[in-house]
Amino acid sequence: MMRNRTDERNGRTSLCAGRKTVAIALMLALILGVAALISGCGSTAEDKSLGSGGESTEAAGDVPAEDAGAFDLCANLEAKTSGDVRTIETDHFVIELPYCDTWTYDYDDMRLNIYNKACYDINGAGDGPNGMQVTISAVEKGDDWYRQWGQYFELGEDDQYVYAANFPTDVRWIMDDPQIEEDYRALDDLLRADSSWIRMK
Repeated sequence: MMRNRTDERNGRTSLCAGRKTVAIALMLALILGVAALISGCGSTAEDKSLGSGGESTEAAGDVPAEDAGAFDLCANLEAKTSGDVRTIETDHFVIELPYCDTWTYDYDDMRLNIYNKACYDINGAGDGPNGMQVTISAVEKGDDWYRQWGQYFELGEDDQYVYAANFPTDVRWIMDDPQIEEDYRALDDLLRADSSWIRMK
């Protein structure tokens, strides 16, 4: 233990100072702990930016669909596989598509994107051949951007949002890979034919 001049003159000063430091540290820890409980910092939260489907069953978390008025299109997202069909279900919609390891997804509060898995694994969600196949969005009423972005389906609406599925207008697969193009086009044809693959709740 290091000693300063006060310690050398009076050993009790050091002992009292040490006890005060411990007491202050314990009070601070108690205050921070209570503050964390009040603010909910200890609750489990989902990382929506990493919600991609590779496993046979996954759940996004126990976060309520409507938390203090915040809307979440993908609340309580769960993905599962049964036979040759992958189902993605949230509080707001259900998607059922053939599951052949050729597609994956990511999402946030206002949209879910489906990608060709091979392209996404190589390039991520950035620009270029990222494998984007379709985006399901919640769009505030009065904002019609989804009508100006190529082919789309209006899936439904409520008092606040229109739900839409939009398709890319440019090439999103890696063009020098015939297998990726074949997989991309097969799912693209199915998705664009009609909107029977998604049901709004």
